Amino acid sequence: MFGKKAEAIMIVLLIIGGIIGLLFLINHIVFFANNFVRDCSENLECTENQYCGSDFKCHEIPIRQQTIVEQYYSYNLIGPALILGIALVGSAFILKKRKNRKEEKVQALPNHEQMQKDWQRYYTSQGKQEDHLSERHH
Repeated sequence: MFGKKAEAIMIVLLIIGGIIGLLFLINHIVFFANNFVRDCSENLECTENQYCGSDFKCHEIPIRQQTIVEQYYSYNLIGPALILGIALVGSAFILKKRKNRKEEKVQALPNHEQMQKDWQRYYTSQGKQEDHLSERHH
């Protein structure tokens, strides 16, 4: 009814489908067979002192002899405390010295009234000299 080409195509498709189905079945059979051969697939399936290895078999957990050593750490902070104390005392002396120097400088300056009198004397004497000089040139 369809022709020879159509029948050939149908036969080829059936063969390909059969091969794919057969490969699918073989794959599932192998997968399930591997699952049945396994000793375990997770650690819960093994006993308390065993673990499930990458080969899906239960293996004994290796027990290591551990010695627990308690170490007592004493933090000796005397050295750092001394360093900080010396630094604080030294900085206090430096600051006090600077303050004393500033006070000495302020005391060393003449007082304001005395400076004004000195300026007035200086400028008046300069002015008189200039007047004498200007009179000579005329």
